[in-house]
Amino acid sequence: MKLSFPVMDELIDEFFEQDRAKALRHEIQALKPRAREEAFLNAIRSAIREAGGMPVVFAFRSREGGGTSHHLVFASKHSKGAGIMKHIMNDRSSEVVDGIGSWDFDPRADATNLPLFSPLDEVCDRLLETFADRTITFKNLLDEEAPETQYTGTTYRDAVLRLEADFRIEADPPSQDRRRQAGSTKRTLPESTKLTFPT
Repeated sequence: MKLSFPVMDELIDEFFEQDRAKALRHEIQALKPRAREEAFLNAIRSAIREAGGMPVVFAFRSREGGGTSHHLVFASKHSKGAGIMKHIMNDRSSEVVDGIGSWDFDPRADATNLPLFSPLDEVCDRLLETFADRTITFKNLLDEEAPETQYTGTTYRDAVLRLEADFRIEADPPSQDRRRQAGSTKRTLPESTKLTFPT
């Protein structure tokens, strides 16, 4: 909110570095509050990535009107650290549907208002588009895709298993040759499993 206030210039310049701060001030001038917030977060994510890190961002909403009160930003230079924080933030979300969290905490959230479509379907569609006409191991898929999204390794595993069960991708070894997850009807998905996505 106060990014464009002259009194904040010195602090913002120090936080973002002067050139990035100047570009951000120009970018947000004509934006509405929610778009300004996203532009600000994108600038933080970009700065973290340029420093060789992986950003993980979690929002806290206010009780009054559901606006953002603050964000928790975590940065790690190792995918394992980022993955651990993703799991924590995912599990602390106000809403978790099909294992996918809303990535915010809203004290007004109503767990009875479930979305019409499964968010896991969106992950499946994203994978089909991103990896179209490619064969890739599950580990390489995670290495390429996970650092850029809020989805956890578990989410990607569930999406790949759903795509395989629906015969939308091929896996090598196939599901019948892989053991079941402990205490579950789902099959395991070792990182070495080769996944072939259609064109």
